[in-house]
Amino acid sequence: MSDWRLSANSTIYKEALKATETIQPPATGFVRPQDITGRATDVQFKQNNTIIQLLLKLTEEVEDLKVAVKRLETVKGKEVTQPDDLSDSLDQIQQQL
Repeated sequence: MSDWRLSANSTIYKEALKATETIQPPATGFVRPQDITGRATDVQFKQNNTIIQLLLKLTEEVEDLKVAVKRLETVKGKEVTQPDDLSDSLDQIQQQL
């Protein structure tokens, strides 16, 4: 997404804001400097909480992907593994036909 407004409407962004809302409402993500009504450090702390939440969500998703890749590698390894005498067995069957 190249536009911050698209990102601000994404489900992941909204979930991160919702998750950090309980720390000190309102949760803060994207901010226009002219819209800052409190202390700038308060806004920065809130934004950092949102960033941390997004980072943790990404980390969880990466870990889930690692598990899925390992599972696929295991399945693929089982499918590719063939008995050493497979071609001999196939030759014998073909000769019998």
